[in-house]
Amino acid sequence: MISAGNSADVLNTLRGNLGLPTSNDAEVDDTLFACALRRIAGISCPSSARTLAAKLVSSFKGLVSDTEELRDRVDDILDQLVMQGDLLELSQVAAAEDDKSTTLYAARPSFVLRPHGDAILLGITPEEISPLPASMADRISYSGARRLIEPETGEDLVAALRALGLPQLGEDVWLKTASKDTAAGYVQRMSDRLAALSRSNAIADVELYDRAAHARYKKRWQSPAGRTGCFVARRPQSYGAAIWGYADVESGVVRRFLDFPLSGAQFRGCDAAWRLQMAIEAMSDAPQTYRMKDTEIGSILDFFFPLPIWAERRLSILGERRNGRDALYSFEFGAKDCPHIEKFLNEWLWLSRDARAPTAGDADG
Repeated sequence: MISAGNSADVLNTLRGNLGLPTSNDAEVDDTLFACALRRIAGISCPSSARTLAAKLVSSFKGLVSDTEELRDRVDDILDQLVMQGDLLELSQVAAAEDDKSTTLYAARPSFVLRPHGDAILLGITPEEISPLPASMADRISYSGARRLIEPETGEDLVAALRALGLPQLGEDVWLKTASKDTAAGYVQRMSDRLAALSRSNAIADVELYDRAAHARYKKRWQSPAGRTGCFVARRPQSYGAAIWGYADVESGVVRRFLDFPLSGAQFRGCDAAWRLQMAIEAMSDAPQTYRMKDTEIGSILDFFFPLPIWAERRLSILGERRNGRDALYSFEFGAKDCPHIEKFLNEWLWLSRDARAPTAGDADG
């Protein structure tokens, strides 16, 4: 006999199929999204980010009422999987001669050992739900898109994971960091590269980032009309995601556009653009800020602007990502790690701590 089930029943069946514990909650959390997306990627990759997101959205229609919110959440989870290294992003990989979309590949299963002794599991197994056998898969703890496993008493966790064929990624490999620089030096280098380009009559369909345009990040992308100067920008391409860059604008007309990433760069175009914007704002004496809130074990840091992938990984190795209600996202750190993290944010991204109370405009994806 076929019987009708409610959303909670369907979601619990899905959780069980993905190796997650069941729940009475009918809401879809980020952990479920992340596990489902890994499964889709294991079957579909290599694939474009757009295709993976569309498949996941289609899978959860009817289970999530707000379709627009669903798309935003899926995009965020996809970004987190790329940030962690579960998915590898190779820009300008042509699946066909005329298709230059950004292509995502499922990373080989591996792990990164954290200073606390537990390990972050990375990668995707196309044939299996988990890269670990059932005896160890039950020990995985989930925090949003991240999977952690702690050593048991007396266990050599590194040796156990290596014995299963999972290579260990050293911090020097996983935590590749951009070159340390001053804000002024970084802006000057990009400005010199931009000025060296030939002037164009007009470059069409460019969006400029303007912090003053709106309180929310997404609504700060504006038309060049009426603007003059150099701006972090992006422009569409025939296939795939928009191209990020640095634009020289004269009376509303884009004359030069420096594409990111630069030739030979190891990080994404958006990573270079976000860091450049932070450098520009630091030079204007109005730097991007983070907010710190004390907890029983340490502090939560709230962020209101996207961080480059290498910076997020640095935060992930020591902290736990949280979904901030009045921030873009948050990380929680133990008390002993906070000084190190703040020093990193100040010296590499030129961020400043902001003690002001949050406003409704702070939160945005």
